[in-house]
Amino acid sequence: MKMKILVFLFIFTLLSTLVYAQNLAYSIELVYKSSEISKNNLALIDSKNEIKPVVGGEYDAKLYSFDNNLLFETSFNFELERTDEANPEWFNEEGKQIIVNEVQSQKSDEISKVIFLPYYKSGKEVRIYRYNELKLTVDVSNLATCNNNGKCDNGETNKLCLEDCPNSEKMNKLSLWQTILNFIKNMFK
Repeated sequence: MKMKILVFLFIFTLLSTLVYAQNLAYSIELVYKSSEISKNNLALIDSKNEIKPVVGGEYDAKLYSFDNNLLFETSFNFELERTDEANPEWFNEEGKQIIVNEVQSQKSDEISKVIFLPYYKSGKEVRIYRYNELKLTVDVSNLATCNNNGKCDNGETNKLCLEDCPNSEKMNKLSLWQTILNFIKNMFK
């Protein structure tokens, strides 16, 4: 009996270390140049933090599904204006400014910005708007695992896309947890 419990604990510990939740996200590098926006890079990354929507930016990024449903929306800005920092020599020991100099502000003509959106298995495209005017469409469909077209195609499986692959042969196989539970039940028979 002790041996069975030890085996169970060993298997449980081993499987616990193998299973972890991923926080996948789209990472899209945008380039602003001469009032135009372009995509420089697109990647799928493992984000350490949950990505939450931001409200109130000049630009909106909207993620749409293959069904044209809005999946996620966030706002952002391009920081085009850079202000020179104050020189530490302009201040005395108490932190009071003793020299007043004109601070220079420069407007950049080109700037990069990386935006992050949470991954959705049915994500098709990200549309970038400035004040409700479409400026750019970024195709993310090559990263989708479920296109919701009613056909089990493009690498979709029952595990990845139950909507398109409900009758997959994998349905007949037991899940990992079902296998473990059956093993444990058989140990105590």
